[in-house]
Amino acid sequence: REEERRCAEVRRCVERLVKQLEREAEQGELYCICRKPYNPTWFYISCDTCGDWFHGKCVGINAKQGSRIVEYVCDACSRTTGRTTRWVSGAAGDPAAAAAPSPH
Repeated sequence: REEERRCAEVRRCVERLVKQLEREAEQGELYCICRKPYNPTWFYISCDTCGDWFHGKCVGINAKQGSRIVEYVCDACSRTTGRTTRWVSGAAGDPAAAAAPSPH
């Protein structure tokens, strides 16, 4: 009896997982830290380390800022590699440029 109950519970879990995977497959691949499907109207940026794609809105980078990035490193890769996003020298959004004193 106990074994039958456990088997039935496992079957229910597997069925729920299969249904979830089928829903995700219907929606297409999920992106970003928010795990949403592709939306052609949103700005995306790809991590140059892992290759994952992120919505600019979710990582705090707009399209204009994105055009001034030399190399984008997502937060997860930054934590594991110690590398950080590299900006065009003096670009808006570059933390180094924000910290530099303005010329008089």
